[in-house]
Amino acid sequence: MTEIKTECPDAAWLRTTLAEMASDHFPVYDLPSLRVDPNSSTQLSALADRQAAREMRQAASDVEARRLDAARVVEGLKTEAERLRGLIADGKAALRAGEPVSPDAGVASFLLPDIEAELVVAEAAEADVARERDTLLQDADRRDAAAALALFNWAHSVRVQRIELLLKLAMDEATTLAETDGGRGLYRTVIAPDRRLNQIFATQGAIEILRRNRGMEGV
Repeated sequence: MTEIKTECPDAAWLRTTLAEMASDHFPVYDLPSLRVDPNSSTQLSALADRQAAREMRQAASDVEARRLDAARVVEGLKTEAERLRGLIADGKAALRAGEPVSPDAGVASFLLPDIEAELVVAEAAEADVARERDTLLQDADRRDAAAALALFNWAHSVRVQRIELLLKLAMDEATTLAETDGGRGLYRTVIAPDRRLNQIFATQGAIEILRRNRGMEGV
């Protein structure tokens, strides 16, 4: 027979027998995996950090709008200070040339110190708002980084649990097979264990040895 036909008389027997064997000796495992878990404190904490980061960035956007307003005030005062300095310079030039000095030059000399003082205050206010914005953005970055790191560490622990469980399950299956073989008088079944297990045993479970010896699996 070169192929199994579904309509052959023993096809049903084959399917049933394989299904029974599979149910007895080929269990389906519920292995640790990465999935959304509403009861996971790590995932809930990461989501809280992400939400906080979004709120901080929104707040930073609002603060930036205030900074732009403050910057416009600064630019306006700078423009006014430059205009007054220009009038004062024109007045000095007129004096040196023996020409009449514009009254605006005298007023400018009177107003300039106040404008410069206002400019200092306005620049300090803009800097304060900019620092407030930067602090919010830095805090948001930290919360995002904390969320990402928490998930990475959680996923790492799940991977370790998965590997440990797979190794345990493999040994459980080997033990079950040995018991089944013993009941049938089969005592010479051999499995070929991965030699890297010896490396892990030699290092009390430290898997760094696997990275260093990568490519030497058959040694």
